[in-house]
Amino acid sequence: MNDNFSASAGSQKEHIITGAFGAIIGTIPGLILWLLLSKIGFLSSLSSVLMIVGVILGYGKFNKDIGKKGAVVCLIVSVIMIYAATHLSWSFKVHSAAKGAASLKFCIVNLRVILKAAGLTVKFYGSLAMGYLISIVALVSLAFKK
Repeated sequence: MNDNFSASAGSQKEHIITGAFGAIIGTIPGLILWLLLSKIGFLSSLSSVLMIVGVILGYGKFNKDIGKKGAVVCLIVSVIMIYAATHLSWSFKVHSAAKGAASLKFCIVNLRVILKAAGLTVKFYGSLAMGYLISIVALVSLAFKK
């Protein structure tokens, strides 16, 4: 009986890992839209909604049930991917402003240092907070539509 329990617990862990993988893949369309819209100086709730829906659908595609652990995984993936989207969009802006003086890779890796030197750290975190806020509103509106 103890062997069945450990096998069951192991297979549950596998589902969470594959669900997390699906959630990450599910955010890619929202991430791409986020980056495209930020390129023209626009932060759209549409990209946030697409990212949140992608997390949920992606997790569900790779793991049939979204329980409490799945909800936590989706939340963690959402937080990480919204940070990644904000970080990448600001890296693209810095790279564009540098006009060839710095590579995109340099801008991505050293963004925090660049922002600090330019006095833009507060604006970056304000943008990140706005991204999280828009995503929370999107998530709440999706939750109430069910």
